[in-house]
This record gives sequence, structure tokens and C-alpha cells, in this order.
Amino acid sequence: MSDAIKNLIGDELLGQGGQKLSTDTLNGKLVALYFSAHWCPPCRRFTPLLAQTYDTLTKAGRPFEVVFVSSDQDQNQFDEYFATMPWKSIPFQDRARKNALSDQYNVKGIPTLIVVDPQAQVVSSSARDEVARLNAKAFDTWATSANLPGFEASPDGGPAAEAVGNVECLNEKKKGSCKEIIKTGNTTVLESDSDEQLLLTLHFMAESKLQAIHFTAPTDGRAPAKINLFLNTPNMDFSNAEREKPTQVIELKSSDYVEEEGKEGYGQAKVPLQFVKFQKVNSLTFFIVSNVSGGEVTALNGIHCYGLKA
Repeated sequence: MSDAIKNLIGDELLGQGGQKLSTDTLNGKLVALYFSAHWCPPCRRFTPLLAQTYDTLTKAGRPFEVVFVSSDQDQNQFDEYFATMPWKSIPFQDRARKNALSDQYNVKGIPTLIVVDPQAQVVSSSARDEVARLNAKAFDTWATSANLPGFEASPDGGPAAEAVGNVECLNEKKKGSCKEIIKTGNTTVLESDSDEQLLLTLHFMAESKLQAIHFTAPTDGRAPAKINLFLNTPNMDFSNAEREKPTQVIELKSSDYVEEEGKEGYGQAKVPLQFVKFQKVNSLTFFIVSNVSGGEVTALNGIHCYGLKA
């Protein structure tokens, strides 16, 4: 849990029914600070729209939370208004916290919606307008700006592909290392175990259209060479992967992995996809058949998908 978020919001939040919740529930999420009050007519008009957006994002499994920062005049007003909200709140009694947040973000009027990243850095100070204009799609803009794992600006400057919600891998040497390779700036290397093959599946949070995949791998001969891609086959095993016809076959050589500045020993291969075949992607399976040297161990430390929301 980021100390910055705890320092910003405190150790404890209020849930519905008076439930006391740890700020740790915000771990890894974008947090929208909602400055609002029951007595404010524009607030009462905006709250249902924000609630609809919140419901859409949470049902889709997005790393997102709203924290109510109340400007209500008394506890009864707060209780009545907060009962209409599906998210969390700073306890009404903590007026010092509310005033500090209002001062920190220079809140001059309500409703105001400020989105911060897991390190408490401001992602958007105009989130109210973005929710009113884009509804749940506003999250894509915030997530890209915040460099959340799985969100990157696409090569053509368009919206990012949907974030990857889960990663699974067969034949990985270190359990769990596959989950790191979708993260921006990752330094963990995913290695094969008993032989050179890997079977990796990315599960997307929402249906996406994919345009390209970038692979980052060591330049010591362990980088993937032949990769068979399978669309929407979340339960595939090695026997199925060897038997089924892939959606696309990728063949890479050592020279395809171009070393980037500041990343000595690692290269990146940028692979365009047959876009017409990847229009409704919910999961993508990578059967890594071989590596560029023909050795017994395959390794990579980054897979990043680019595209559009379907």
C-alpha cells in the first residue's frame, strides 16, 4: 500500500452501514476524490451519473475507487446523502482531513472530482467534466495517463487496449513471474522450466480490438522465436496448443529484438497483428514454441498489447 495514499486520506475509510474499512482497500487503484454535499443541487444531479460510471467500472473489474469528501453541514445530512452512494467516504467527523484535502487541491466549488494514482499523484483535476462527457470511458484516459499495468498509449496515438486483468502460464520456472511481464518498467524475467516452451494466457478486463504486440526479452539467445497466437481459448493446454490451428503465427529472429536506450541486454520486437482477426479479444494465448538460439530455456520480461476498446 502506498504511504502517499495513506498520508493523503488517512488510515481508515467509512463504508456503507457504518463499516470501518482500511485504506489498504485502495491498493493499486485509481482513486477519485469526490468533493460534494447534499445541500448542493449540481452535486445531487451529478452523483447518479458518477454512480452509474462507478457501477460500470467496478463490475468490469477496473482498479478504481471513489472516496466521498463531504461538505455537508451536519452528520444527519451526511448520513442521508452518503446512503445514496455505492463507494467509500472519509468519516464525516474528520473535518481536519476534509479541509486539508480541499486546500491541497484548491477546491473552490462543488461538485469537484479529482483523480489520483496509487502514488497519490494527480491524474486529472477535471474528472467531473470527463465523466459527464465520456462516462466509464473516462477511465481509459486516466489509466493511460497514470501508466497503470496493462495500459499503454497505442502506437498510432489512439486509445489503449483494455487492461489485462489476469495472466496465467504453464511451464514457468518461478511461479507468478508471468504476472509481472505486463507491467510497465518490469525487471522480472519470465523463464521456461522443463523445456523451451511456454504457454501464456492474458485475460482482458473487457473486450478489445488488438493492433500490435510488443515483446521485450533478453538479447542472450533466450528470446522467443516461434509464437502461435490463439484467440479466446482461455483453458488451452500444451496438447491443445500443438493440435489446434493458431489465429496467427509469429516468427522472430535475434535481429528483430532491437535494444532500446537505457535497457542494455534487452531488446524489443514490435509485431503487427492481422487486425481483422483480433476484433473481439477477451483472452489471448501465446504458445511460445522455441527461442532464437534453439536452446532449452526461453525468457522474456515484457508483453504489451496495443489497440482499441471493442
